[in-house]
Amino acid sequence: MTRKNDIDQARGWRPHLTWPLLLLVGWALYEATAQPGLAAAITCAKFGWADVQAAFWLRRVDPDRGRGRACFWYYLAFGLWKVAVLAVILTMAVLFFSSFFDNRPRRGVAIGLSPALGGVMTAAAIGFGLSLLTTYVALWTALRHRVKVWLGPAAYRARGGRFWPPHHGETNFAEFVTVTALLLSMFASLIIPVVLLAKGGAPPKLAFAVIVGSTTPACLLFVFAFQMLDHRLFARSPQECWPAADGESAYEAADGEPVY
Repeated sequence: MTRKNDIDQARGWRPHLTWPLLLLVGWALYEATAQPGLAAAITCAKFGWADVQAAFWLRRVDPDRGRGRACFWYYLAFGLWKVAVLAVILTMAVLFFSSFFDNRPRRGVAIGLSPALGGVMTAAAIGFGLSLLTTYVALWTALRHRVKVWLGPAAYRARGGRFWPPHHGETNFAEFVTVTALLLSMFASLIIPVVLLAKGGAPPKLAFAVIVGSTTPACLLFVFAFQMLDHRLFARSPQECWPAADGESAYEAADGEPVY
């Protein structure tokens, strides 16, 4: 059963950082530091803020502590993943529009990145890097506690409506986050040996042979890992992740008291 102090804590610190306020903060940072890249990176960070809030809320109120820790790490990874994906989209948009509208002839071949674009690309690199690390922590925690994870709006609505357990949503984004982590790991496993060989003075043919020889085993390992995780880790509905045990369902009434 969710305890009264858990629900009271859930309505204690509830920051509501709106987009206008965030843009104002970004503008203030730009004016104070003259670094548009910092303002761009903070704007991207807002995209995953709701997931960070949901992560800490689940860790605090979930009566199953193992499930709460697993969902905490997965929602944290989800927020970082969103930041990275938005940064990639913004990078592609900036590059497209800059090449489409900027037809001025350029002298020389060296073209530097704008500070804003550099900030967005930095946000993408940091977002994917931290998301990769937190996803593996989430995988280990979920497998250890035998938890089937659900990522989506269920936790946001439960936190906003102050009820338990979460039960909204149709798409489980845990699969997208996990696939991204596996693909990044596979890419790193193919590129890192090639970079080491190139630094060691190996001929290009050897580096090419390493890539060709490693691609098939890496793809097979990726398929095997995803199939194993698909059966053991991903919930098919929010109810499978947060089943309503007897006496555990609760919501908060208008007067702030929990109702079970």
